[in-house]
Amino acid sequence: MNFVVIWGFFLGLSCTAIPLAFAIGLTPLLFFLGTGKYAPAVIFQSIVSINESFTLLALPFFILAGEIMSVGGIGKRITQFAFALVGWVPGGLALIGVVASMIFGGVSGSAAADAAAVGGVMIPSMIKKGYDRTYAAAVIASAGTIGVIIPPSIPMVLYAFVSGVSLGDLFMAGIIPGILVGCSLMVCAFVIAWRRGYPTEARLGTR
Repeated sequence: MNFVVIWGFFLGLSCTAIPLAFAIGLTPLLFFLGTGKYAPAVIFQSIVSINESFTLLALPFFILAGEIMSVGGIGKRITQFAFALVGWVPGGLALIGVVASMIFGGVSGSAAADAAAVGGVMIPSMIKKGYDRTYAAAVIASAGTIGVIIPPSIPMVLYAFVSGVSLGDLFMAGIIPGILVGCSLMVCAFVIAWRRGYPTEARLGTR
């Protein structure tokens, strides 16, 4: 019965066109207030005590940093740096997208901001150079997932808060897997580009 009531609250709130985050948050609040299982003071005290965690302070700042960098054009500068590193390799544009996602993910901690910032620059360039549209989107989408592996990572912050493990240990544990995932994607992109004959960009000078 409780399951039906909770889903009823959630569906009802979702139909009111309020943001989904508020619908998710208000559903248990209305359920506990409506059933009277807990005193209102206890409910609101629990909400306040949960939000007093210093760990959660990292989330809004990571999100803000990702939005600022996405709007401010830093994604273009990161892709230019990645171009200087791997742009001359066969399938260089795909490799640039992966390297840029690794760098951007190490700053924002958000996969969505990573894919939006890098994809907005790289996907049109890849299509213009003759890359398949679906392949370009797949490369950027796959590389965007590195943003939640390479620290700082928003999911890692949430996991550390819920489980009580050390956030620093989680960040240290994500460095090598993130690099391995990025290198694996670059190998796949190189092989596909070599088999399909995608163009190679000119090597940049040391200056």
